[in-house]
Amino acid sequence: MVGAPTEDEGVEDGDAEEGVAPGHVAITAAEYNAVAVVDQAWTMPRNTDYEGQLCYLMAFAHQRQFPRYPKNTLFTKDQLLELHPQHIHDWLARKAFGKIEFSVENGDRPVHARSSTLEFMKKAVSYFMPDNAPHWCNGHGNPTKHNMHRKLLDAVKKCEVRGQGAESKVKRALTIAEFYKKLEMLRACGVGHNDYKYSIKYTAMSLWQYHLIGRIDDVCNFGTANPMGNPEFPFAIKTKVQWSKNVRDEKECPPQILMGSGDR
Repeated sequence: MVGAPTEDEGVEDGDAEEGVAPGHVAITAAEYNAVAVVDQAWTMPRNTDYEGQLCYLMAFAHQRQFPRYPKNTLFTKDQLLELHPQHIHDWLARKAFGKIEFSVENGDRPVHARSSTLEFMKKAVSYFMPDNAPHWCNGHGNPTKHNMHRKLLDAVKKCEVRGQGAESKVKRALTIAEFYKKLEMLRACGVGHNDYKYSIKYTAMSLWQYHLIGRIDDVCNFGTANPMGNPEFPFAIKTKVQWSKNVRDEKECPPQILMGSGDR
């Protein structure tokens, strides 16, 4: 069983100014290149979106209390091959449950992280594994591809379904009350700072998007020539929406009818 940092692992990037504890020394780019000469068949891949997770895991596996490895740390092939499924399982468990040894039956709940977060962490680490294609077998392969991780994720998902997991961070649409509050805050900021962008521009963009039930890029690419008169219904206007996500032909994007709400 490996040790764990006392602070929550988190999903944030490491601090570029963090130091390195004795025993497991991070290497510089020059030193890494020297090592890579010995093993021409493999060099550590780079991915700025994933590197933070690998650094957190390596700090966990090396029992580094603080500071953690900085995000741009380069690890050798031998260092990465030292990782085993148990390291990753315990790292994920601590992230979700706040502890390595957990028991759902005894009341432990994954209130610190969603299953989607754990899946991303596992995927990020898998990207850097020297032998990332095969499943883990007989001490070899990709340590992120082990049945114990699936069981952990299943336990977290089961708790989420029952409302016993971490709160969902899924994006949702604004309620009408929230939309009105947004307009109120924009206008107040514009008036308070005598700022045209907040009092007029951003407010108008929000209202235009709301009336068209459109996307933000529909609004940002809207031109002053888009509104036009409506000879059939003089109480309404027509307008074009030219940046629709799913439209590939101009004929599929006819003018939209826009009606005012001030005069029923």
